[in-house]
Amino acid sequence: MASDKWSKAPKLSLYSGEGNGQGRTYKDPTDGDSLWPSVTTVLKHEDKSHLVQWAATKVAERARDRPDIVLGDPDVVVQRLQYAHNDFRDERAEVGTGVHAWFQAQHEDTWDYPELDDEQYEMTQRLEEWLVDWKVKIIWVERTIRGDGYMGTGDIYAEVTDPLTGETFLVIIDIKTSKNLWETHDMQLAALGNGLYTLVEVPEGTEGAFKRKGKTKKEDSWWVRGPAPRVDSGDVHLAKLHIREDFYDMVLVDPRLIDLHYEKFIAYTHIQDIERRKKEAVK
Repeated sequence: MASDKWSKAPKLSLYSGEGNGQGRTYKDPTDGDSLWPSVTTVLKHEDKSHLVQWAATKVAERARDRPDIVLGDPDVVVQRLQYAHNDFRDERAEVGTGVHAWFQAQHEDTWDYPELDDEQYEMTQRLEEWLVDWKVKIIWVERTIRGDGYMGTGDIYAEVTDPLTGETFLVIIDIKTSKNLWETHDMQLAALGNGLYTLVEVPEGTEGAFKRKGKTKKEDSWWVRGPAPRVDSGDVHLAKLHIREDFYDMVLVDPRLIDLHYEKFIAYTHIQDIERRKKEAVK
């Protein structure tokens, strides 16, 4: 498994314990250090009832694999089993984090590569195949986008050529290493594809740059606004790049549904804001 070193949050997100306590929060240094919920935090309001059976199965699997827990001290059985699904979720998230870190190092020439396990290594090989098959020309990787009431970080913005149709187009891509793909992934991409601007880190002293104060002086950084690739331009597509050990699949978001995915996402931003105000009202 990849080191905890690679479980790093986007640079403009707040440190643990900061923000409004309702999930990951970003700070926009180009807008008076205003605070905004992350896209993934907003999407936590999406109905998760379809995951109830999945969670129960993961707890049952842990019980099957750990008879020492089941047959051990009855006072701690529940405590040691009830969060088995969260443990599995976090392990899978760490797999994706390592693959993302590898891709970023590969295409920013930092040579700051993570230590990969066998599963992650195979996934990076599928990424290499995708780069060749789709004639990928990277424009940027891991860039934070400010939207209307939210912020999020896009994995890849690139020009690609469909190997089947020969069509060349621009696309915002989200790398997914999970077993399944969900509608929330489409909403996430729709939010990123309707951004107001991107936040670009620049060297200290850059004209017009805004300072993002870090936890220490060494962690200070400087930012400017850049253009956001927008789906309403008609030139930008959205896609999930589904990566597993033994295959990759470039899954385009149906353009007929993008506006509806975004409309649904924006509805969740209103719920997020209501929950924030409720919490402030009883402080």
